[in-house]
Amino acid sequence: MTAHGGNYKRHMNRSIREIHIGEFLRKLAQWCEMHNIPLLGASAKYTSQTCHMCGTVDAESRISRDKFICTNCTRVFHADVNAA
Repeated sequence: MTAHGGNYKRHMNRSIREIHIGEFLRKLAQWCEMHNIPLLGASAKYTSQTCHMCGTVDAESRISRDKFICTNCTRVFHADVNAA
């Protein structure tokens, strides 16, 4: 039992799992609008090749699955952290 009476967490997890992405994005946009928060989107195109610090796009920067070294500013990042 939870403070919310019963299996609240289980039902919440199920409802999150079953929601369609379009509905989720619509509700997120509504929430942001109600709270005057800008909702920004980002293209996934070239994120694994783009340095998040200087903006340089170069396939050579992706050294390995885990390592990213910018060919312009020479900064080193974990590839997933840089792409995010």
